[in-house]
Amino acid sequence: MMYLFDDNQYNQMSKNYSLDVLEHLLNFSNFITHVDKPLDDTRLNEIIQNARAIFIHDSFPPKNFKERVCYMAKEENLPLIVFTGGEAATIWDKNNDNVISKMKKIGFTIT
Repeated sequence: MMYLFDDNQYNQMSKNYSLDVLEHLLNFSNFITHVDKPLDDTRLNEIIQNARAIFIHDSFPPKNFKERVCYMAKEENLPLIVFTGGEAATIWDKNNDNVISKMKKIGFTIT
């Protein structure tokens, strides 16, 4: 399962793509799960153990939760992408080929 961590504050996901992204994601529920709020440690551990990849918005609140998700994903050697609307380029982690430290979120294509 791939996990998409995005709080979708102000309905930005749908505004950016001109469609109801949360509704559209249901078409992919067999392999993508949307997470819109911080989780307790038990649930987060379950996600990390079941994950094939983690995608997390750079501003996912609170910051310490986002940092914990990233740390755990790296420890498990999971593919990890931290995406944001404000980044001009894709930045790979110098120490881990499985990690994209920053990626402009418009790079995600929804079809």
